[in-house]
Amino acid sequence: MSKKRWVIGFLALVAAGLAIIASKVITVDPYFHFHAPYTDAYYYELYNPRSQNDGIAKNFDYEGIVTGSSMTQNFKPSEADALFGAHFVKLSVSGATYYEINRNLAVAAQHNPKLKYVIRGVDMDYFFEEKDKLRMDLGTYPEYLYDENCFNDVEYVFNRDVLFSRVYPMTKENDAPDFRGGITSFDDYSYWMPLYRFGPETVLPNGNTVLPAEEQVELTQQDIDTIRANVQQNLTALAEQYPNITFYYFFPPYSAVWWQNALAKGQLDRQIDAERIVIEEILKYDNIKLFSFNCLFDLTTDLNNYKDMTHYGAWINSLMIRCMYDGRYRLTAENYLSHLEETRQFYKKYDYTLLTEREDYENDYYAAALWNREITGAEPYRILEQAASIELSHASIEPNQYQGQNGLVCTGSLARPAGSDVSVSQYLRNEEYIGAKIQLPDVSSYKYLVFCGKKLENHGQIAVRLYDADGSELLAYDESYYNLDDAWHRYVVDISKVNGPCTLILNGGYIDCTGSEDSSYVFSELILY
Repeated sequence: MSKKRWVIGFLALVAAGLAIIASKVITVDPYFHFHAPYTDAYYYELYNPRSQNDGIAKNFDYEGIVTGSSMTQNFKPSEADALFGAHFVKLSVSGATYYEINRNLAVAAQHNPKLKYVIRGVDMDYFFEEKDKLRMDLGTYPEYLYDENCFNDVEYVFNRDVLFSRVYPMTKENDAPDFRGGITSFDDYSYWMPLYRFGPETVLPNGNTVLPAEEQVELTQQDIDTIRANVQQNLTALAEQYPNITFYYFFPPYSAVWWQNALAKGQLDRQIDAERIVIEEILKYDNIKLFSFNCLFDLTTDLNNYKDMTHYGAWINSLMIRCMYDGRYRLTAENYLSHLEETRQFYKKYDYTLLTEREDYENDYYAAALWNREITGAEPYRILEQAASIELSHASIEPNQYQGQNGLVCTGSLARPAGSDVSVSQYLRNEEYIGAKIQLPDVSSYKYLVFCGKKLENHGQIAVRLYDADGSELLAYDESYYNLDDAWHRYVVDISKVNGPCTLILNGGYIDCTGSEDSSYVFSELILY
């Protein structure tokens, strides 16, 4: 074989190999750069907003978008779906600037004529940034995914990380006999709630040192020009270009610690004056609805709602989306100046030493439970006082339990044999329980079952069950006796997926016959939120 023919053959072999690689990447397309996901053939993990959001914006089917920085990552688009009657996707990016978010929205508006709604956080930290700023400190920006240059798509098609970390595993997965295709839900996409703790001891672990306020700085003309350029390019230009899209903008409610720092550094007046300019620019457009929660002081001064000085729990996202749909806390030409002045005066005069005097909730989601009335309108339901039917078994309702409230004192152990094939849930439903069987009303508007409890003796423990009208188990919550002590603890059980009337069984006795007959546990302050 001649040298020339060998070279041609080698190059043809290389070209064929590259074509196979390119074909496989384009077919699987984990970043959705070329097409929508093939969820029948592969399972797609949503995990990289900067690389995947452009493809979602271009190639997915949706009518609404939730977007912004990390302040929007805990939104659940399913809640927006239910309220607005439209299908939403989430395109949030942690640390994203106004420019990056706007760029993504422009792509969405250009490629999706069905787009009706945009829910977007407008971070107050970014008022003073240049209009074209990108966060290059968050890693290399994948420009090749965002531009219209097909030639630099080679950076994606022949990307080693894409090929070996995404395409190859996804291809192997669908060879498994029990493989099921699909995609990460947008509720779970970039959702960071489970990673953190909340409360005063988390936000201010070393206590709160209140520094005297420095002389307040005023806006400069350069500041004003920068703010207007940023707003006009990245917040209002799309609204002007697409008048049929309704934009729901909101200022994320930073905690009082953030305002305390602004005051101490002499930046509070400058910040609020900047906010005034942003508001005035936005209010020029009828298809932008602007909201602020900065005067919701019960929220911002309770650090149980925060993991740090700015980031709030997912229940605040649920609250805000409900309020935006209802039109609550909307800024208008008539009220924005009074809103700004109320904000200014409150955070200038507030006693910041109070921030560390609040109880730090043992269970972070107790804060979520307390906000549910504001979100759903459901009045808290005090079970021991309001339930129409309570059947007691080896139990009694006793006064003066948790903080003087009534309590359900349960004493004894179940006769269920040790190692029985009958599950605890089946036994409690069909045989006996040590505690109470309670008929509850329609719980669809409630998200949490909250109770306080403690072990009184020996093997007292927690076994909570919810059953529907047919006796099917809807929810099970257990705590073993060796994890309990004789101090009061508050428990928060998520019942957000339970709907309709149901039967609640509270069992405080040991779950089989090996427990002591003196085993005892008390439930108190049982409330549906």
